[in-house]
Amino acid sequence: EVKLVLVERDQYQLERLLEAGKLDMIFTMLPMDNPNIRVIPLVEDEFLIALPQSHPVSREQLEKNPGLLDETGSQTQFPTIDLSRCKDAKFALSGKDRLKFAQLAALKTAFEPQLGFETDSLESLVAIAAFAPHGAMVPKLFSTLYDAQERPLFFHCREKLPTWSFALSVQKNVQLSEPAVEYIRLFTEYIEKLGLLREELRTQNAKR
Repeated sequence: EVKLVLVERDQYQLERLLEAGKLDMIFTMLPMDNPNIRVIPLVEDEFLIALPQSHPVSREQLEKNPGLLDETGSQTQFPTIDLSRCKDAKFALSGKDRLKFAQLAALKTAFEPQLGFETDSLESLVAIAAFAPHGAMVPKLFSTLYDAQERPLFFHCREKLPTWSFALSVQKNVQLSEPAVEYIRLFTEYIEKLGLLREELRTQNAKR
């Protein structure tokens, strides 16, 4: 019997707990530079623009495309917009400093952004975009993780946006337990089914 215990902390605290042997593995956002930790990149995901459903661009898309939301309220597709259409929205930023700087630089290619909330949590960013209301850049993976009633609308952007890298990290030179290895295998399969597994890992899995 395997007991799975989930612990939620900020990334710095998770790294310290992993180094101390109190956690078997952690999920982290890249980049991460820690010589005591082995990083296994799993996902490189595109960013979408998230806008509250009350934003003029969202209302326009909903009127133009009645099938944009299905009968449960879930989004069926991601329309493509020009980033400049979002210039009147306040934007929330998320992630570690390097990721926040990348988001800010992308916004500045189209307009001088009005900044609102900042958070280290990408999960919180979806709620902020839905209810604050703010615009935000959200990894595509996170567009599917919430009840339809709590989601903003998500859009592809014609301009190039930064990518988001997600990794599983373990202690260097420490042999993982069999349950930990099995969990990594199952989680990797789940990410692959979502179509988000990094190309080099898909190739490795195909060769097994």
